[in-house]
Amino acid sequence: ALATRARKILDRLNCYNVAIRVGDGSYGWREEAPFDAIITTAAAPQIPPFLVDQLVPGGRLVVPVGSRDVQTLYKLTRSVDNPAEMKKEDLGGVRFVSLIGESGWKS
Repeated sequence: ALATRARKILDRLNCYNVAIRVGDGSYGWREEAPFDAIITTAAAPQIPPFLVDQLVPGGRLVVPVGSRDVQTLYKLTRSVDNPAEMKKEDLGGVRFVSLIGESGWKS
């Protein structure tokens, strides 16, 4: 229902370059990866490894991580020279809804 409503609004605004996907956000979107940037709007207890794996060299992931009540917003940047290396930057305290799924909470 929410995805259908969002699609209708985007269509009315002539925003046809936006893809909508319903599913466990923990997994990202492997079929469309790799990505230059990923922003998550639900907090995970730890950094979701599936999302990190879907970044290009130089790609960024912004993700809230912590408990259900208090999180820290992190920006991770994959190194261009050494793609196995990630720079982690603390952007401050936040409070987001909980991520439910494989890399989040079970319920």
